[in-house]
Amino acid sequence: MENQKASARATGPTTVCQSEEIALKSFFLGPQAENAKWVQYQIEQIFLAMFGWRRRLRPEDGAAISEQDQQVAEFQAQQQHTEDLLTELSRRFEAEIPKFSPRYIGHMFSEISLPALFGHVLTLLHNPNNISAESAPVGVQIENEALAELSNMLGWPEAYGHFTSGGTIANYEMLFRARADAEARGHQLDQCVLIVPAHKHYSWVKGAYVFGVRHLWTVPLDESGHMNVEALGELLQKAHAQGLFVMGVVSVLGTTEMGLLDPIHRIADLLEAKTSLQGRIWHHIDAAYGAFFRCLLVPDATADELQEHLSPQAQASLRAVERATSVTLDPHKLGYVPYASGVFLCREKNDYTRVAFGAPYVNFSEQKDKGLFTLEGSRSATGAAATWMTAKAVGFNQRGYGRILARGIRLRRELEQALIQSGVAQVAPGAETNLLCFCLGRVGDDLEQLNRRSLKFYSRMNQADSPFFVSKTKLSLNEDSAYASYLKAWLTPWVDGLSSGRKEGQDLVLIRLTLMNPFLGSRELKRDLIQDFVAEVVSEFA
Repeated sequence: MENQKASARATGPTTVCQSEEIALKSFFLGPQAENAKWVQYQIEQIFLAMFGWRRRLRPEDGAAISEQDQQVAEFQAQQQHTEDLLTELSRRFEAEIPKFSPRYIGHMFSEISLPALFGHVLTLLHNPNNISAESAPVGVQIENEALAELSNMLGWPEAYGHFTSGGTIANYEMLFRARADAEARGHQLDQCVLIVPAHKHYSWVKGAYVFGVRHLWTVPLDESGHMNVEALGELLQKAHAQGLFVMGVVSVLGTTEMGLLDPIHRIADLLEAKTSLQGRIWHHIDAAYGAFFRCLLVPDATADELQEHLSPQAQASLRAVERATSVTLDPHKLGYVPYASGVFLCREKNDYTRVAFGAPYVNFSEQKDKGLFTLEGSRSATGAAATWMTAKAVGFNQRGYGRILARGIRLRRELEQALIQSGVAQVAPGAETNLLCFCLGRVGDDLEQLNRRSLKFYSRMNQADSPFFVSKTKLSLNEDSAYASYLKAWLTPWVDGLSSGRKEGQDLVLIRLTLMNPFLGSRELKRDLIQDFVAEVVSEFA
C-alpha cells in the first residue's frame, strides 16, 4: 500500500510491502472488489448461521411455510416481483457516488471496513432494540463492550455512554445533561450560557433552539483557525460579570470545514482553573470526526513512530481529550463503520446518569440499561456491533487504525506538496489531519478569479463520469465571520485587492478534500492518482 511514482508502476512494484501493510488490505473489499470471494463466503456463513439457529429453535413446532406453499403460483409470483424490485433497486444504487473508490476524496465518508460490514449485517438479522437488556440482552452487552474499547481509546478507565444515530444526537445528549446539571445547581435556563467556537458544527445552533438555550455565545478563532483561548477566557469573565451560569463550553476536535483540532490542552487548563458561579464548567469535545486520531497515540510496540505524523500541538490536543467532561464521536466517519453510528460518552458516571426517564412497559435495569438515560428510545445495535468488530479485528491503536489514519495524513501532505509545486493551486495553511482545502489560482489573482475557477472545477468533478469526486466549502470574508483572522493572515499578502480592504458580503470558495480511502496512493495501482488529480487541477489553466 506504500506510495510509488507512476513511472515505476508501469513495470509493477519494485519493493515489497511490509507484512503489516499487507494485512491492512484484508480489512476492506477493495476498489475492484479484490476480496470478493472471501466476503461472499463470510456473508453466506452469516446467513447459514441464522438459518441453522432458526431450525434448531423449537423444531417440534413444525414449519409454517410448507414446500407445497412454495410451489403455489401466487407465492412464486410474489417472490419474482420482490426479486425484480431488488434488481431495480440495485441498478438504481449504481448511480450513487462511488464512495468506495480511491477517486472519491470529497466528504467525510469512504470505504467501510469489512469487520464493520460483517458485524452490521449479522446484527441486522437479529434486529435487536438496545433500549434495554430485556429486549436485547446480547445487543446491550456488545454495546457496553464496544463503549469500553472507545473509552480506552480516549484514555478513560470506564465507559459511561451509549451509541446514537449520529453526532448531532450525541451533541444533543450533552445539552440534555448540561441543562439538568445547571438546573440542579439552582440556575434557570434563561440564566445560563452555552459557549461554542466560531467553527462549531451547525447542530449546536439547532440544539440551542431545541433545548431553549437563549444565550449562545461564540468564541472567535485565532489566525490559525483554532479556538482563541484568550477570547474564551474573556467570555467566561463576561458571563460571571453578568451573573450567567456557564452550562457548558464546547471545543472541536476535527472541524467540518478543515479538520482542525482545537487546542484542547490549553482549553482544559483554562477551564480547570475557573468555575462558573461556584460550579465547575462542563467541557464537551465535539470530536465526531477527530476522536479516532487518538489511535495514533495508543501504544503498540510495533508502531510507536506513528504519533510523529501529528504536529506537537495536535498530539497535545489529542492527549488532553481524557480531561473533558464528555465527548461526541462518530464511528461512521473515521471508524469506517456503516451509517448510522454516533457515540456520546461521559468521563464520570454521575454526569451521564444526571437525567433519567422510564416507562412502565419496559423493565429497565439502572445498572445495565442505557434506555433510562438516552434521548432516543429505540436504538439499533448495528453501530455498536460494527464498532465492536472493528475494535477487535483492527484495533483502536497504533498498529490498527493508527496505521490507516497515519496513511491519510501522509497522503494529505504528499498531495499538498504536489498542489503547491503545480503553481496553480493555493493550499489553505495549517492542515493537521487528512483534510485538505485549496483554491485554484495564482498569486495576484483577485477573489472573483479564484472563486470562478474553483466553482468550475468543483462542477466538473461532480458529474457522473468525473475522474474524481470532491466537496467544497465557503468561508466568509466579513470582518465578524468565523475565519476572519485566518483569512486575513492567509489571503492579504497574495490576493489582489484585499490589502486595501475586506470585501463584506463575499466568500472564498475552497475545494475540500477528505483523504480517507486506504487505497489512494497504493503502489499496486496502474495509475498515480495523486498526480492524476493534480493534472486535473492544472488543466483548468490550459
